[in-house]
Amino acid sequence: AIAASVRALVVDVQVTTPEPRFVPADAVNPYDNEPPDINGDGVQLYVRTTGDGGAWLLVPEPAARAGAVRVRSIDGWGGLTLGRTSWRRTRDGYELRVEVPMREPLQVGSEFALDVLVNETGPDRERRRGQLILSGPDGEFVYLRGDRHDPARLLHFTIVT
Repeated sequence: AIAASVRALVVDVQVTTPEPRFVPADAVNPYDNEPPDINGDGVQLYVRTTGDGGAWLLVPEPAARAGAVRVRSIDGWGGLTLGRTSWRRTRDGYELRVEVPMREPLQVGSEFALDVLVNETGPDRERRRGQLILSGPDGEFVYLRGDRHDPARLLHFTIVT
């Protein structure tokens, strides 16, 4: 779900997975040049506004304080920073909430682009099984790009009320 206030975008992601496996902050990836946290359950969020942008890899931290989310900025997407982030377990998986403060007030007619990728793994895997992409592959084969997302794939939104 995506909501907008005058000063922030709010993105809620519900992930259905029987046993999420969140990679710990001190993990090492011996397989390739990807950051280790890309190989477990988590969410990638990409945002572009008319004047700026930002992208983040978000990984729930079950061993930390309640609702804590580890945030890693993805280079090359702009200077937006995240506001509050939180997560909680659900019966079917987990939910994640992210607030993205806007530098310019959002109003009717404001435009932005956004995409959400869910990194998904399984209990019998050491690396992620796949990525669920909000913008969708539209019948095409999608190469698992880690955190190298194509800005042209972002979905475009206009605030109407």
